[in-house]
Amino acid sequence: MYNRVWFFVFQQPVVIFVVFLATEITEAAKVYCATSSKVVFAHNWLSSFELTTSMCAIVAVVRFHKGAKTMTVKQRTLLKLLTFKVIVFLWTTQNAIFNYLTSSGEIHANDYLFFLDFTVGLQSLIVCAEMVVVSILFQFAYPVSPYLWKHQAANPAGRSGRNTDYSGGFLGVKAILGAANISDLPKGIVAAPAKFARGRAMKRTEAESGNSVPLGERQKTSVPTFEIAPGE
Repeated sequence: MYNRVWFFVFQQPVVIFVVFLATEITEAAKVYCATSSKVVFAHNWLSSFELTTSMCAIVAVVRFHKGAKTMTVKQRTLLKLLTFKVIVFLWTTQNAIFNYLTSSGEIHANDYLFFLDFTVGLQSLIVCAEMVVVSILFQFAYPVSPYLWKHQAANPAGRSGRNTDYSGGFLGVKAILGAANISDLPKGIVAAPAKFARGRAMKRTEAESGNSVPLGERQKTSVPTFEIAPGE
């Protein structure tokens, strides 16, 4: 399952880029037409494709959490997942709704609002309002307390044998640079097809043998081990 989840997550950046290119090409060829619901126009196909792949990515992450929740219960991963993905779900759903309303003619430009006001401006305004609520939830889902050494002192099992000082550099510069490093993204995208093929092969092997490999046992061989601070 882990390999398939990897594929469905890392296919999303590629899909978004391909949809972007296809949108530009079809607009230049005058076959995009965002205001029409006719199947002859590319807008409906591209929107449906992007929505489908987005939902596949979300479902894959949820399935992985369900399989690994016994190993991550102390980290409250469900709360983290819901807080992080709720805005993605809302944006995807709202985008699909606005696409349908504009293409079907239910909403259209008038003397006060242009077409882009509905397709871009109004959606962005709604998302900004939703982010205010989500930002509050982030304070509970991603607290800073697990990363403080006074918290580690109360939970010595979390970082036993480590130095008792921070490793983020002066004012956290090293941590900021590390967070800004996106080299893992292209590496993950390149590895995605092989991961998917490996997952399919493992699934066929399990089906032929009649045995299902537990996720915890599978991760011992397919996922690098790492430590998570208590309460993280």
